[in-house]
Amino acid sequence: MGDQHADALDRLRGICGAFPEVAERPSHGAPTWFVRGKSAFVTFGGTVTTITRSRRSDWSSCSTSATADKDDGELGRYRDRGRAMALRWYTVVVDCRDVRKQARWWAEALDWKLVYDTADECVIIPSWADEATLQDTPWERIGPGMVFVPVPEGKSVKNRLHIDLAPHTSQDRDAEIARLERLGAKRVDVGQSAEVTWTVLSDPEGNEFCVLSSRDM
Repeated sequence: MGDQHADALDRLRGICGAFPEVAERPSHGAPTWFVRGKSAFVTFGGTVTTITRSRRSDWSSCSTSATADKDDGELGRYRDRGRAMALRWYTVVVDCRDVRKQARWWAEALDWKLVYDTADECVIIPSWADEATLQDTPWERIGPGMVFVPVPEGKSVKNRLHIDLAPHTSQDRDAEIARLERLGAKRVDVGQSAEVTWTVLSDPEGNEFCVLSSRDM
């Protein structure tokens, strides 16, 4: 974190700390402030701080929802287009029995990096994503990360949402699938026919994902 971000975070901590019954803890890898340990009302995301709508019962009589950018550049570009800023797909959250094991497995499978690591939450992001690159990338063009959180139950039915992976045409698709299998992925039959162009696999906790045909777009 750069000096400018650190100063902004320190100022935000001072403001939030002045409110009654407010505590700070990370959420999806970002410093977040909660009212009475339950309702999040501020999340610090580096260049963007999100202020979340609060209920009157939380402690506030105000119910304001806003996003404040330090230089208003991103919001300004969207206003110039005559429309509101679109929501960004920020992350994919995966329920796990073993948070750290799952996070490390997916980090190795995708060649991503682990940026937050606790027993209650782990976060991985693309290896190319560093602070300088993210600052130079428009907000809406930054892709999602993956967050792993613990749950007591195991997986019991087929997922309603899954991840599709695709090799580039310059890669050996069969070799990539074999690599995933060496890491612990297993081939899964979800009713697909033998003619499909994708391969269905599951991660070590049984979450299905697909490896598509090679492509360059």
